[in-house]
Amino acid sequence: MRRILAIGAVVLALGYLIPLSRLPSGDPGTQAFEQHAWMVAFVLLCASAIGSFFLFRLKGDRWIAFALVFSSLQVFVWWWFSGVQSVDGGLLLLLEKKMHATAMLLRHEDFRVVLATFHQEIAVGLFYHLALVWLLIDIGRKRLALGGQG
Repeated sequence: MRRILAIGAVVLALGYLIPLSRLPSGDPGTQAFEQHAWMVAFVLLCASAIGSFFLFRLKGDRWIAFALVFSSLQVFVWWWFSGVQSVDGGLLLLLEKKMHATAMLLRHEDFRVVLATFHQEIAVGLFYHLALVWLLIDIGRKRLALGGQG
């Protein structure tokens, strides 16, 4: 799992190059939004690349601890950008709005928007949620094994 998580993190980090491929335009109406989106994508690219480096370098218990923190942060960022902090109607309303917005963006005419949406909403979200679940199950299984030896 160590290599799968590390390679997946590298591949997903490279996906942040999609929104970075176009510098913010000179249009004053969208320039502030584009600059903010570009900076967010750049920070996510750098953080993911650094995290990937450590996923390759660390071993043993240090790897498990780092992988758990890294995956948890990725899941937190995914939910944060999903708007979890701004929806008053609960989780089901948030998921309904998120699925509707994602479906609309996946039908966008600009292929870069479709690719960036697929990357962030589907690939990143699914990968790190599954990685986090796997890590928690693995930690629980190891603790049960250690508990049975005592």
